[in-house]
Amino acid sequence: LWTPLPETADRPDAAPDPAPDPAPDAAPDAAPGVRLVFAAPDDFQRLSVDGPALAVDRDEAFGGSDPDRVRLRDLLKAVTAEHGPLDTVVFALPLSAEGEVSRRVAVATAELTALVGALADGEFGRPLVLVTTRGAVHARDGDRVDLGVCALPALVRTAAREAAALRVRLLDLPSDRAEWPDAVRAELADREYPGVVVAARGGRRWTPRLSPVPEDAVPDAPPVVPGGRYLVTGGLGGIAHDLAAYLVAAHGVRLLLTGRSPAEGEKADRLAALRALGDVRYRRVDVADADALEAAVAEAEADWHGPLDGVLHLAAADPTNQWAALERHTLANETAGTFAEQFRPKVDGTLALARLLEHRPDASLVLFGSVNGEFGGHSFGAYAAASGFLSGFADHWRHERGRDVRCLAWSMWTGVGVNRDRPAEPAARRGFRALDPDEGLRLFLAALAAPHHYLLLGLDLAHPELAEELAPGDLYAGELVVAHAGGDPDAVRAAVAPLTRDVPVPVRLVEVPRVPRTPEGGVDAAQLLLDAAPARTRRTSAPPATDLERRIARIWSDALNRPAVGRDDSFFDLGGNSLRATRLLALLDDRLAVRLTTHELYENPTVAALAALVGDPGTRTTGPSTPGPGEPGPGTPETGMPGTGAEAQ
Repeated sequence: LWTPLPETADRPDAAPDPAPDPAPDAAPDAAPGVRLVFAAPDDFQRLSVDGPALAVDRDEAFGGSDPDRVRLRDLLKAVTAEHGPLDTVVFALPLSAEGEVSRRVAVATAELTALVGALADGEFGRPLVLVTTRGAVHARDGDRVDLGVCALPALVRTAAREAAALRVRLLDLPSDRAEWPDAVRAELADREYPGVVVAARGGRRWTPRLSPVPEDAVPDAPPVVPGGRYLVTGGLGGIAHDLAAYLVAAHGVRLLLTGRSPAEGEKADRLAALRALGDVRYRRVDVADADALEAAVAEAEADWHGPLDGVLHLAAADPTNQWAALERHTLANETAGTFAEQFRPKVDGTLALARLLEHRPDASLVLFGSVNGEFGGHSFGAYAAASGFLSGFADHWRHERGRDVRCLAWSMWTGVGVNRDRPAEPAARRGFRALDPDEGLRLFLAALAAPHHYLLLGLDLAHPELAEELAPGDLYAGELVVAHAGGDPDAVRAAVAPLTRDVPVPVRLVEVPRVPRTPEGGVDAAQLLLDAAPARTRRTSAPPATDLERRIARIWSDALNRPAVGRDDSFFDLGGNSLRATRLLALLDDRLAVRLTTHELYENPTVAALAALVGDPGTRTTGPSTPGPGEPGPGTPETGMPGTGAEAQ
């Protein structure tokens, strides 16, 4: 749901804490430094950015539509040498991109990725990066989605998770260009707003929020046509196979499965098992090849004597090879090849399916994506952007075309697909539940019957990080947590008693090692609630046992902002995330001259395990995490690859 933001002065985050910061509603030119605006000349005039602003067009920044990163860095060096560190970067080039959809998606993501990569290390300052689009989201009735930029919100969310030196936000502008200056002015005035995606509509700022869908409100019978004719892309992948088997066995549907891989080995066995259940055929077809797809479907329809009733689009590029080199797949280091690989099934494939269904108006379409498309994914930005495109396309097809479409954004399936051998802890850390195949099937059927065309499946809405994303009407106060770092508990209790006497919920006083802070210095409320959770406050861990463990524990303490770390404490349980992992790896390199990869940290998430790894170099299987000349820098994932990934394309 898109909900209006309260006026700045009424928001809890508007009050500076702990030190006085510039007021959020201060004039835009109150902050020092230069504003750099990447925009076509006409758009620069329309945006009318206040304050000292320099305009740079596409050719000046990138030398054309294929971004030249060296040219961009040279430009930033020249600007900061003359004007000092950047205060604000307005990235408005998506407003002027031209061409067919696939090309525009590729250009927009490549340009934004190049910019984030150039700014990520803080060499040119710590600016607010405001990405401006028009039509990237469907926020209000009457909005029109621009498919060429609808993948950018997921990419911006990924950048916000990865880039410690940046504050990144996307502002989707209204259709009326006359409203653009006020929309940009309002956004730049509220620099401390912690949200990542904002839509300006009717003089208000709107932001997306989660709203739970009660399962008892979902009809019992999913809208599957008994004996119907269905196309399943990625149809011999593990998840697609399970869904196909259910549809054939329970509803007697006839299936055309497509995929790029030959039906050999395990896939041949799956196909044989499906054929034993009913009318199932398989064709080797690249889902992005619209002509080949049309030919395969037309052949099946001729045999079936009727048109398709629906399509399940599960085809996906397998991203699991990225786990071996996570730091090489942050946006600062990502290649165009990875984006092209992820976009082919999800962007080009979806567009090919749209062409296929143009003259099959009664056929339904179900798109399978990932929650990373909604929340971003550290070291999996291309994967997240591909999933983000699916939700934008679903909005376009539902609202503008009136078509029967659903986009299902999944958390982590276990035991099948790309997550077959992946642990679930990093995903759980972000509030993404691990789903076994039985629960996945149950949620799939419920989603088909639900009235909503975009659903996120497998979220733990009790998780503090996700609770912050809930719509106001879905929030309620369960308790009041009074957290304090040190001091006499009785004195703290007495001090807060006058303020809590009439509170209608239980009040829990809890001591935490330190109050966690955001990069901007405010209280990290989500992390504080995790630190104050009862299960955490009861956990104890043995102290470090060796000199090496003690040295590593001190480094962990500095990186995680904790006074003491036990030898068996988990990096994830102590609040480890992508930014803290980057700092931890850098400190290990600086103080111990040990270069570890994020994969090694991920596989050895305790002080004791890391000390054993460092003490026995022969057990290490991967290369250095700290970059040499020309090498990418470190990073770490925050997700166990949510989504389905039905087939390696």
